[in-house]
Amino acid sequence: MLDVAIGNALEDIADEVLEVFLEDYIWKFAYIDDPQKYQRTNQFADAWEFTDLKRHAYTVSKELFYNEAKLTTFNPRKFQHGSKYSSPPDVRNNLPAILEGKRSSLWISVERKVKFWERFIDDMISKGELTKIIDKHFRKIGLVRF
Repeated sequence: MLDVAIGNALEDIADEVLEVFLEDYIWKFAYIDDPQKYQRTNQFADAWEFTDLKRHAYTVSKELFYNEAKLTTFNPRKFQHGSKYSSPPDVRNNLPAILEGKRSSLWISVERKVKFWERFIDDMISKGELTKIIDKHFRKIGLVRF
């Protein structure tokens, strides 16, 4: 019974962490150049997801990952997720580099010194954001830290 409750809490925690990740890091950083809205515009944001809940003897876990398969649009002639000038021409698997502060003429028009992936991890852990989210969802199932 407790195992199910903890699993449900972890699902809620993952949903909230993903929401923070998308709102505070993807939308405010990767989409900062206000890209034109068309078929593929949101595919990068939609490509971030958590694995299914994994249960082991003494742990339950989920992992955030970039699912390149969600980027279904590829048209190098229109510079959609690649171009003939890119090496390799298909850059879909390289797009998370945006969050590492790496530049490319295909996706970043201004230099950004902040590595937002590291900032996300730092904000979530060392600034206590992850602990707040975990505490909130565990309190809902009756588990409180002392």
